[in-house]
Order: sequence, then structure tokens, then C-alpha cells
Amino acid sequence: MQFQLAKRGGRPVNVRPEFEVVGEDTIIGSTEWLADDGRREERYQVLKIRGEKIVDIQGCTSRREAVRVARRPPAQRTRS
Repeated sequence: MQFQLAKRGGRPVNVRPEFEVVGEDTIIGSTEWLADDGRREERYQVLKIRGEKIVDIQGCTSRREAVRVARRPPAQRTRS
């Protein structure tokens, strides 16, 4: 993440990632940094884990949205 932000140019970026386990197989990750204009930027990701691997990542614009996505039941498969 720091590499992607730094390659945009400008001053060095101080990124602060945080992770919170919110379920047996769900993690909410948040990343915060200061934009070039001094505004605080923040992004959230909901990661679904299965068998020690990330099987799904959903980007969210707010913590509220991330919590809502994390609480969704897994998609049910239909048999054909």
C-alpha cells in the first residue's frame, strides 16, 4: 500500500493500517493517511478467509458500510 501511494508523487506517505477480527472468517482492515492537501484519507476492506487464504475482498468507503458487509451471510450456492 505504501508503495502505491508513494508512486503518486509528493511527500513521503505515513500509512497506518489496522485490522480487526469480526468473525470466525472475517477481518475488517482500515488504512488511514494524510493526503497532500492535509486532509485525512481513510479506506476500509472486508476480507473473507477460508483455509488460511483470502477468498474475497470488498472495498468500502466507511466503517459503517464495512461492518454491514462483514455481517452479511455467505452467498448460498444453488445446485444445478
